Amino acid sequence: MLQLVVLLKKYPALSIVLRYGVAIASAAGAFAIALFLQSLHMRDPYALVFLAAFWIGVWYGGEGPGILGLVLCTLELTMFLHSQNGLFHIGRYDVAVYCLYFLFVYRIYRFSRLRRRIESSLEQSRDRLEAEVQIRTAELRRRDAYLTEAEKISRTGSWAWNATTSKGFWSSELLRILGFSEESDLTFPFGYCESVHPDDEPDLHAIWQEALQERIEIDHKHRILRSDGSIRHVRFLGRPFPTCNAETEFIGTVTDVTEQHEDREALRKSLEDNQVLLEENKNLQEKLRKENISLQELNLALQGELAAIQRVKFEKIVGGSPALQRTLSKVEQVASTDATVLITGETGTGKELIAQAIHENSKRSRMPFRSVNCAAVPATLIAEELFGHEKGAFTGADRQRVGQFELAAGGTLFLDEIAEIPVEMQATLLRVLEERTFQRVGGTKIISTDVRIIAATNRDLHAAMRSGEFRQDLYYRLNSFPIEVPPLRERREDIPLLVNHFIGVSAAKHGKTIRNIEKRGMELLRLYDWPGNIRELKNVIDTSVIVSNGEGLSIDEELLFATRPTEDAPMGSLQRQMASYERMLIERALAETQGRVYGPSGAAVMLHVPPSTLSAKMKTLNIDPTKFKGR
Repeated sequence: MLQLVVLLKKYPALSIVLRYGVAIASAAGAFAIALFLQSLHMRDPYALVFLAAFWIGVWYGGEGPGILGLVLCTLELTMFLHSQNGLFHIGRYDVAVYCLYFLFVYRIYRFSRLRRRIESSLEQSRDRLEAEVQIRTAELRRRDAYLTEAEKISRTGSWAWNATTSKGFWSSELLRILGFSEESDLTFPFGYCESVHPDDEPDLHAIWQEALQERIEIDHKHRILRSDGSIRHVRFLGRPFPTCNAETEFIGTVTDVTEQHEDREALRKSLEDNQVLLEENKNLQEKLRKENISLQELNLALQGELAAIQRVKFEKIVGGSPALQRTLSKVEQVASTDATVLITGETGTGKELIAQAIHENSKRSRMPFRSVNCAAVPATLIAEELFGHEKGAFTGADRQRVGQFELAAGGTLFLDEIAEIPVEMQATLLRVLEERTFQRVGGTKIISTDVRIIAATNRDLHAAMRSGEFRQDLYYRLNSFPIEVPPLRERREDIPLLVNHFIGVSAAKHGKTIRNIEKRGMELLRLYDWPGNIRELKNVIDTSVIVSNGEGLSIDEELLFATRPTEDAPMGSLQRQMASYERMLIERALAETQGRVYGPSGAAVMLHVPPSTLSAKMKTLNIDPTKFKGR
């Protein structure tokens, strides 16, 4: 029957022929039956026979075939009635028959139309239901695919077990965690328990039995022993849920936490190694104390070793102050990405070292690191320096030259003093950064570039943008991740470490042996505010090593003030030195007291001066104590 329905839907013409055929066949059948009844001299059933034929035609054939059947049956009924009464002679009995006949025809027709409307409504409802079922089925399949993929990504398998019927289920990801294939014929929880490490199975069994009796949640970590002998660490979770049949069903997950376990073990081992290093530091401290080494040198050695332990990734950067640690923390955050970095800070603070640290701790560390000092390249040659030029691009270009963007392919390009690039060249640089393509000078070939850009400047770019010397769109393109390098006066606790480092470098460079530095010299270096930052400190140490005659290094005060710019009105050399000393002493005291002037722990008490005198001196030297709060 179903095949016939499909066939009729596929061939509409055949359906029409069959429907009209039913009407004609029913009328013909009624005619034959009427002849048979006439042979038996029966008169009354004629109308009923033709009504039955019309009903069959309209019921199974539809409205069109029903009308055809009605015409045929009416003609046949009239023929039989006239055959008994004569042509065009209708008796009172025949009128009643016609009235009843057409009354029943009308009722059958109405009933047939009602049936077809109901069938049409039911068919539409069925089609809508089938479409809804298809949509819901597709949605369920999509959700099941999402869940399966999420289980793979999170390495979490799911399971369910009916505590009443003992029927269980586990997902394909759980089978994978256990080391079985998806076709494995296993039962839960017995197949799972067989995979648990023998040493962990008793604990899991006890917890499982307690959960079954008390209907409580399960949370247990144990090991899985696979068939290949490998061991995986998992976390087993389960929670009871009552079903509609008053049964209890446990639903849960099994998460593979092997990597987290290995990380914890590695961390524990690292902590043990650090503890060993701390013990070594203690032994070193005791050894130095027995040898009567000064507390300052001991503290310096410990700080240096601790800084080396904590900052293995930044071996070229010396220091452990909070200000530097904050900067290095930002370096760690951005190093693993490909984000463009803008490094700002005063001259001599070591911005290029920060750029190198970002490169060396990035995924591009095996590729080139190229540095371009934009201030040292003439404006007319900056395009050639960055992008190269073709042979014959200009007079004297007798060969092709590769630019820094090509030399740094796959690596990092450091653009120092970015603010010195001419404005018209800034537009070209912006286009290269956005499109990742460029052309050599004098060339037409489009060259793709895969270079990470790190820019640096010691200028105020906001002021440069206001004055029109720097493009605002280029600033926002470079400023994806800003890093500010603190000046040396904000990380004074790093000065002893830097001094020892530069002494070793300079002594080896000039072939001298320097074992220590005078206490007075170290104090001078601590108090000085270093307008030239680390570069100035390195030059002072280098000069001091050159002029030293023994194994002890002394610092000449004149070296500290020889290159210091004069900011105020003209003053005598002695007056400038006194003002500088006062500024350094006050700023040092404010830094140690976190900007506090008054009170027993304020800077005035530390400097042994009245608070009013200190406030007046701070106003004269234009020192703002609020800058030192929270340091």
